[in-house]
Amino acid sequence: MIVPETHTRTPNVPRTTVVLSPADIPAEIPLYPGAVEQEPFGPKTSYAVGNVDVQTVAEFYAEQMQTLGWDLLANFPGESRYLLFEKTGVMVQIDVFPNEGVTFIWLIAYNL
Repeated sequence: MIVPETHTRTPNVPRTTVVLSPADIPAEIPLYPGAVEQEPFGPKTSYAVGNVDVQTVAEFYAEQMQTLGWDLLANFPGESRYLLFEKTGVMVQIDVFPNEGVTFIWLIAYNL
């Protein structure tokens, strides 16, 4: 099932939001097939997927996360994609973007 792009406003994140360390990102978050973990970048877990279309990767996450019961809060289209999901007090931000012929995925999780 392909999920259409949605244009929503950025949710108001409560002041008590806590950024989780990469080690605390929920284990159920799927990994795009063939993704290779990169050096840590602050609170982000970073992966490279080679020369894969950003749209394809974003659609994978939109579909897989909703199948796992995550609510899609934001799905902003463009050359880079920004998706935001929420489930049981955890918010997950997934950024998908190209850089010099390689598509990258950043995962960031927050306790609400």
